[in-house]
Amino acid sequence: MRVLATVDRVEIALLRLSSYIYETRTRDRTGARAMQAVLPPGEGTDMAPSWLIKESTEHSRMEHRRNE
Repeated sequence: MRVLATVDRVEIALLRLSSYIYETRTRDRTGARAMQAVLPPGEGTDMAPSWLIKESTEHSRMEHRRNE
C-alpha cells in the first residue's frame, strides 16, 4: 500500500489494468477511459470528480471576490 501511495508509475499501471478489465467486462469504453490516470489527447474532460471541480470553482470565485 505504501508503494501504491508513493510511486505514481505503480498507480498508473493499476489504473490502466483496472480500466482494461472493466472495458473487457462491460464493453463501456467511455467509463474505462475515465478510470485511467491519463486521458487521450483531445479528450477535453477533467479527471477530478465533479464534486471536487464544483467545490474548487466555488472556492476560486470566493477568493477572487475577497481580493476585489
